[in-house]
Amino acid sequence: MLRAGISVRALLVAIVLACCVSAVAQAEKRVALVIGNSGYEHAPQLPNTKNDATDMAAALERLGFDVTLQLDQGYQGMRIALSDFADAAIGADIATVFYAGHGIEVDRENFLIPVDARLNTDRKVRFETIALDDALLALEGAKGLQLVILDACRENPFSSSMRRTSATRSIGRGLARVQPQGSSVLVAFAAKEGQVAADGDGRNSPFTEALLKHVEDPGLEVGRLFRKVREDVYEATQGQQQPFTYGSLPGDDIYLKQEVETQPAEPESPNVGTAIAADFRSAAQIGTTEAWVAFIKKHDGVGDEVLLDVARDKLSSLMTSAASQNLATPAHSAGSQEQAELGSVSSGIGEAVELDLEGRRQVQLALTKLGYNPGPADGVFGAQTRRAIGSARRELGLPSGEEVDVAMMRRLPRVIDDRYINIPWLGTYLSIGKGEIDKIDSPEFKILFEKLIWRLVIAELHGGRLLILVRDIVSWETADQVAKSVGGRLVEIRDSETNRFLKEMIPERAYAPTGPKTSIGPCFGLHRDQRLGWVWASDGSRIGYSDWLPNSPDNDKPKADIVTFQRHNGRLGWANRDPGHCAGYIIEYPS
Repeated sequence: MLRAGISVRALLVAIVLACCVSAVAQAEKRVALVIGNSGYEHAPQLPNTKNDATDMAAALERLGFDVTLQLDQGYQGMRIALSDFADAAIGADIATVFYAGHGIEVDRENFLIPVDARLNTDRKVRFETIALDDALLALEGAKGLQLVILDACRENPFSSSMRRTSATRSIGRGLARVQPQGSSVLVAFAAKEGQVAADGDGRNSPFTEALLKHVEDPGLEVGRLFRKVREDVYEATQGQQQPFTYGSLPGDDIYLKQEVETQPAEPESPNVGTAIAADFRSAAQIGTTEAWVAFIKKHDGVGDEVLLDVARDKLSSLMTSAASQNLATPAHSAGSQEQAELGSVSSGIGEAVELDLEGRRQVQLALTKLGYNPGPADGVFGAQTRRAIGSARRELGLPSGEEVDVAMMRRLPRVIDDRYINIPWLGTYLSIGKGEIDKIDSPEFKILFEKLIWRLVIAELHGGRLLILVRDIVSWETADQVAKSVGGRLVEIRDSETNRFLKEMIPERAYAPTGPKTSIGPCFGLHRDQRLGWVWASDGSRIGYSDWLPNSPDNDKPKADIVTFQRHNGRLGWANRDPGHCAGYIIEYPS
C-alpha cells in the first residue's frame, strides 16, 4: 500500500526511472566472449594481449556478464569459440566480443589473425583468418546491444613475408572502417581507419587501459564511455592513436553499470492528475510518432513535465531513427537547389540508374562518407571508384558488382556538405596549430581555425551539422561575433537529442570550477531579450525545449542574460549567468 502523502508525480518519476533508465535491472542476460592472442607461431608475439583479455574478462564478470575467456587460439579454436558463443548470445540483452591480438585489412575487409596463421601469400588471408563479419554474425541472436571491441589495429606482422599474388588487391594499414547494420550494433576500434594501435609499456595497451579505467564507472552511458576512452588514448599517445566507434545505439540509453538515483517524495499537488498518466500509457502502447505528438500537444504547458520530457525523448528517438533510414530522393539535374540528391531512382536490385556528372560526384562523396576511397569527387567512375562501389555493395548486403543500381542508391547516406570531409581530425580534442590548419582544404574553415589557433577545440558531426567546441574564456558577445564572422552561429539546442549529444561531446576538462559543487561549461546561442524573454540568437524565436537546472533560470539575477552548460551537485543542465565570462562556446554550421 502506498503511504499517504506520496504524490502522483513522485510515483510517475519512479515508474519512468524503472522503465526507461534502469538498463541493468532489465538486462537479465549478459554474455561476453573474450579472446587474447599473444603467442603467434609465425609472427612476433604481442606482450600485452593476454593481460588485456584476462583483465577485460574480469571487469565484464564484475559487471554481470557470463564470460568465456579464450587465450592463444588457432584457427579452429577461434571458429569453435565463435560458433558456441553464437548459441549463447541468443536472446541476450547485451552480447559482447572483445578481441586483443593481430588483425589485418584486405580490400577494405577486416580479419582477426589466429596464432597459427602463416599468411605466406595474400590469397591465404581468407583461409587462415577469421573475418570480422563472422564475429558480428555471432552476435545476431542477441535481442539488445551487440558490441564488438577490437584492440587489433596493429601493424601487419606479415607484411615483409607475405607474397602478393594480385596487383589490384589492397592491404591497408590498421583496419578499415565498417558500417554495421541495425540500430543496436556498435563496433569499437582501438585506432581509427589508417592508424595503428600501440602495445604500450605497461601491463595493458593504451586502449584497453583506458577502457578498464572507465568501463565500470557507474551511470556512464555506453556512447559516453567510448568518448572518454578516445580522449584518454589520444592524450596518452600524444595524438598518435585515436579510437573510433562505428554503428549506432538505440534511442534508450544503455549503461554497463547503472547508477540509480532515488527521487524524494513530494507533497500532493492539486495540479497533477491521473489523466496524463493514462494518456502516457496509451501513447506508449501505440508507440508511433503521431501518438507522441498528440500527447505532447495535449499536455504541453499544463501537464506533468517529467512525463512530457520522457515523451519528447521518445519522439526525438523515433524521428532520429526515421531520419537515419531516410532514402535519397530523386534528382534530375545538377543545377537545382531543390534537387541536391543522388540521381534518378525508382526501386530494385539491378535496376539501372542514369546519373549525370553531379549525381556521380555525389555518389563518390557518399562513398567517402562511408569510409571508402573512391578517389577525387570528380564525377568520373574510374577503376578506383568502381572498386569502392564493389566494396560498398558487399557491406551494404547487395549482390556483387561495380555498378550503381537503385537498391544501392537507397542505401547510400545523404551526403553531408563535402566541406566537412576536409577536416581530418573530427572527434579529436586538441590544440590547433598551424600544422593542423594546413591540412584543411576549405578556405572558410581555414579562416575559422586561424582565429582559434592554439586553443583547444573538438569537432563533431551530428544530424548533418558540424559542431565545434572551443575552450576559451571570452564574453558571449565575442563568441557570437567569432561564430558569425566565419559563417556559423552559436549552437541552438531545440530538442533533447541535440542536448544529449552535446552533453556527451563536452569533455570533463571543458568545465571550469566556480565552487566546491559547481562548474560551468560552454555557452550557446540562447540569451534573454528584455521584452520577449529567453530567445534564440539567430531568429529571435522564443525557447521551446529546455534543460534548466533546479532554480534556473534565475530571472531576478542582474545581467544574467546568457546560458551555459553547468554542473551542480552532480547534475548537468542549463543555467543563466553574466555574459562577460563564458568557459568556452560551441559553433554550429547548420545543414
